[in-house]
Amino acid sequence: TSLDTTNKIMAAASSATSIGVHDPGIFKDAHEYMEGLWAELDCVKKQAVAIETERRGDLEELEREIDKERSARREDFSQLRYEAELLLHRKVQDVIDSIEEVKRGEKADDAAQQNEIDDLIIEMDKIKDNLLGVQASWNKFAANVTDKSRGAA
Repeated sequence: TSLDTTNKIMAAASSATSIGVHDPGIFKDAHEYMEGLWAELDCVKKQAVAIETERRGDLEELEREIDKERSARREDFSQLRYEAELLLHRKVQDVIDSIEEVKRGEKADDAAQQNEIDDLIIEMDKIKDNLLGVQASWNKFAANVTDKSRGAA
């Protein structure tokens, strides 16, 4: 916009010079002043282009750095997520192992209790058999005592 206006003014001045409007005698000071302005304008234009080019380069460099940072953050986040999933998997596996160990312990306790119950049943059967023997002996004894007391009477 301002560069376009400057370019139009420069084009008009060069066309005026080319068609012979330039008279070195009368407007020499004005022409020298204008040429100085044109030179200064050209210098400012070159500086503006250089600054703009430098700023674009800086901007591109910043965009590359931002992309690198984003990439690094994505990688860090992925690594963190992987480590969290790994930790969670380990904890879940530990809980599952603990539950299985408790179940095995309960089965072992159940088996031990069943063995004790079986042993108690065997002991009870022996006690029953012995009590039947005691009862049979008592009945014989009572029968003998009763028979002797009837025979004596």
